[in-house]
This record gives sequence, structure tokens and C-alpha cells, in this order.
Amino acid sequence: MASVMVDFPVRISLGFVKIHPHFFFETLSYFIGFRLYLLRRRKERISVDGFPLRAKSRARNR
Repeated sequence: MASVMVDFPVRISLGFVKIHPHFFFETLSYFIGFRLYLLRRRKERISVDGFPLRAKSRARNR
């Protein structure tokens, strides 16, 4: 079995750019989180007579 040498710190190659994995995965998580937020926000919208309205929150002030 061949031994594998790993150089630290590890960098991720994206074309001609090498970036730190923490920056890559943190940026990816923010991007995915924002896209999920936009998807959820769009699904909560309702329309009445062609006018878009937001669905009312279940936790209303009484």
C-alpha cells in the first residue's frame, strides 16, 4: 500500500485559485442558507385577487 503525504494547511483548488477549506465551506453554507430562505419566503406568499400578500404569522400579538 502506498503512503499518502498530505501538506498542511490543506487548500482547495478552484481552477487557478487555492483557498482555505474553512472559507470555502462557510461561504457555501451562507449561499445555501440564503437560497433556502428565499425559497421558503416565496412559498409563504399568497395572492388575493392578483395582489400578493404575505401569509400571516401564527404568533400574533393578542
